[in-house]
Amino acid sequence: MLAGPPVAGAQDLACDGRPPPAVGGADLRSPPNPDVPTSVRAGMFVDDLRDLDAVTASFRFRGILTISWCDPRLAFDPDEAGIDEKVLVGEAANARIEEIFFARGFAVNSVEPPQITERVLRLASDGTVSSDLNVSVLLRANYDLRRFPFDRQQLQLMVESFVWNANQLQFVPDDAMTGFADNFDIPEWTITGVRADVSTVEVIRSSEPFSRLTITIDVKRKSGFYLWKVLLPLFIIVALSWSIFWMVD
Repeated sequence: MLAGPPVAGAQDLACDGRPPPAVGGADLRSPPNPDVPTSVRAGMFVDDLRDLDAVTASFRFRGILTISWCDPRLAFDPDEAGIDEKVLVGEAANARIEEIFFARGFAVNSVEPPQITERVLRLASDGTVSSDLNVSVLLRANYDLRRFPFDRQQLQLMVESFVWNANQLQFVPDDAMTGFADNFDIPEWTITGVRADVSTVEVIRSSEPFSRLTITIDVKRKSGFYLWKVLLPLFIIVALSWSIFWMVD
């Protein structure tokens, strides 16, 4: 796959509060603006990492994916509705998502289908839409063990839309929604950072490029166990074998 810069000219991220344009019988499942890509701000908060396995080249990820975009067609009068924001949870959110424009992404490097435990959809009166998704998934990873046990690894979650190409949807990193919990702890590993990046990639399934969101989790191995339980005993054994050269008859 070839990577390139994000597509320029994407629609503004935030709605400006103006009345929605007349859409008549337009399909709300289509992009809000057919002339430019819709910018979808995306971030990932890491809740847990488990089963980091170099043998199977995989790891299990659990976190909250947050995306937001502007769709003026979904704006409503807050005075008439009596609320500034509509909040849908679970099945109600899933049903509404089937009726509107949505990123409809998938994890490119997943080993198995993701498990979605919670979904929240928010529709603001100005047309701003946001979705929070609590997801757990087993992902592929490339481990570089040349510096074991002092190695550092980069674990990645790569997300693309399986419907909208880069001319219709463009991911934008949301740094404010990307990170990990303060009490985050992984056996044998220390997490040192999480970042989000976006690229435009060529894919086999289409002649058009697609926007890809890549969440990179930097981790460092805790080497203390190997130092005290493996390397130090080996050093002592080797040192004892050397001692015969200083033994006096």
